[in-house]
Amino acid sequence: MSTFSRNEAEISKGKLIGQNGPGSLYVNVEGISYTISAADNWYTSKNMVDKESFAIQDSRLSGLLNVEKFYEVPEYIEEERKKDTTNKEIKIPMYRFPLAHYCSSCGYFQDFKSHDYLKEKHCNNCDSRKIFLQFPLVIACEKGHLSDFPYRDFVHRNKPFDSSHKVKVMKVGSSILEWILKCDCGAKHSLIGITGQAKESNQTPFQKEMGGVQCEGEKPWANTFNHDEGCEHPPTAILRNSIGVYQAEIFPALLISENVNEDTVSIKEVIQDEFARLSLQIEEPDKNKLDVHKSFETSDNTIIKKVNRVNRLQELIVQTGFHRLSPSDEENSLQKARDYESPKLIFNDSMKKPSWYPAKKQFGEGIFIEFNENILQEWANLEAVKKRYSDIKDRTEDFYLQDKFKSPINIMIHTLSHTLIHELSKSSGYSITSIRERLYVEDGNYGLLIYVTDTDKDGTFGGLVRLGNKENFEMILSKALRNMEWCSSDPVCFEIGGKQGQGIEESNGSACHNCCFTPTTSCSYRNCFLDRDFIGRSQSNACISEHYRWWSSLGNIEINFNDFQSFGYESWQDVPRNLEGNTSYYEERNLKTPLYVDGEIKINDISLEVKYLWEEEHRIELYKDQNLGENLPEIVQGWEIFIEQ
Repeated sequence: MSTFSRNEAEISKGKLIGQNGPGSLYVNVEGISYTISAADNWYTSKNMVDKESFAIQDSRLSGLLNVEKFYEVPEYIEEERKKDTTNKEIKIPMYRFPLAHYCSSCGYFQDFKSHDYLKEKHCNNCDSRKIFLQFPLVIACEKGHLSDFPYRDFVHRNKPFDSSHKVKVMKVGSSILEWILKCDCGAKHSLIGITGQAKESNQTPFQKEMGGVQCEGEKPWANTFNHDEGCEHPPTAILRNSIGVYQAEIFPALLISENVNEDTVSIKEVIQDEFARLSLQIEEPDKNKLDVHKSFETSDNTIIKKVNRVNRLQELIVQTGFHRLSPSDEENSLQKARDYESPKLIFNDSMKKPSWYPAKKQFGEGIFIEFNENILQEWANLEAVKKRYSDIKDRTEDFYLQDKFKSPINIMIHTLSHTLIHELSKSSGYSITSIRERLYVEDGNYGLLIYVTDTDKDGTFGGLVRLGNKENFEMILSKALRNMEWCSSDPVCFEIGGKQGQGIEESNGSACHNCCFTPTTSCSYRNCFLDRDFIGRSQSNACISEHYRWWSSLGNIEINFNDFQSFGYESWQDVPRNLEGNTSYYEERNLKTPLYVDGEIKINDISLEVKYLWEEEHRIELYKDQNLGENLPEIVQGWEIFIEQ
């Protein structure tokens, strides 16, 4: 859209699927909140509209979601940019919400209309034009209904009151939730404790305060305020700017050619189709949709089987509905879409059974990693791994995401994804918020796609895919694994992770904000089911790096600690300058003093002289000017190897 007047706003086309989808609340530059209209109102204009020009066909996804097609979000095109009048100046409606406002001077309530766009209004109490503010609380239910806070009923607690009574806001305390609403009849009611969802009882705090009221089923985004009768979900008071006010139900999938089984109706088959093409088991004929090239292969005895560069991909993101208050889950959203439970919420009442869904195309690039199933299964069957996973499973038995992480393999791949995203963001030119993950962990097909997308058809600029080259990728992975060795919150991070778990539903092991978490735009699973002990914390006996090599060039290492001398100094400042002329290099890297000095190790049967060895950190510094062999790896069986400066 484009900005024309105070009641219109410019919203990114890509955000209208998901973040600012139908039924969401959007705040304009003046601070006024609006709800985005139902999707079937998106294709109207004073000019002729060819809705079919926005159609996207994909038989796999249509069969999966029980619809005929998808329609892309229309782009606003100004009159002078196009000779043909078709599809010009398509504006997506939005309606002011909430309608309950209070005067910024006297605090008395007055209701606005959905088409009002000014902040000023004649205040009946002040008898002059004043700025009005939208009331910060709204009433929502998990199904998706939304209504204004019933301030009159709230003050009088459902007791009879005269329609001439006036209610005002009394701002007391330091928080909105300490305000008091007072009627000029003398009745008043505090907002303390009004928010929150139902816990022990079936009633929310709002219901209790209101004597057990039920959800009214209002849908202001349809601009009808018609009610869905008999909504069974409890109404909840929530701040209108809270993240829980709107949770889009979306289904993302890579676009591939239609030379697949058109009877595909399961999400597993869709994922398998993607995996087959990303791993080059099947070559995708349409390179505009998916262009994959082999970067390098390793061997059957390593964790990573192959790495492929995804030079170009297309992703279709379909919005099937939305809900409020509870978090989103892809598979639950899919089931609701197939049962038509929530999809009709994004449309007007006229569409009881959707024949289409709004969608957007994204264009991008990525890196695909395929793992060796046999190696992962061997590792997952180690007693230490089974014990650690069993503890996680017991803690998260009722967590809705557990089905996605039904194996330690899935957690390991997810954790690896996060540490790679952190490291790739430093070298690719893309911010960490724009890099995303897609896990393939079904039926022995283990893979990881890390990618970026953009709504621009030209896609992205190769900053990520170039890091899929062997030399670049090995360097990135080595650094990523090194980062997993230590967290700035250690020992707290790994101790809590091992004893009781941490994060949402205690689903994480050694993983927290300081080491593993990524922005919500990057992680599909709310930063849950992460554990450094599975991939890179060498002191853990469940660490895969301690048992298997990541790729074939890592080689073997032999260390005889009896060949080394003790370092003997507790800090770098204690080291005489005639022994170590400049210690700033080690201090800048936050390296502690090593335990050992001046010894010998073997890597791939090549004897190498060691300057310093840190046993606890699994780190070795080699003397330069010696036969280091070809392509000396940076990580060897969990040991970080670097050469003196």
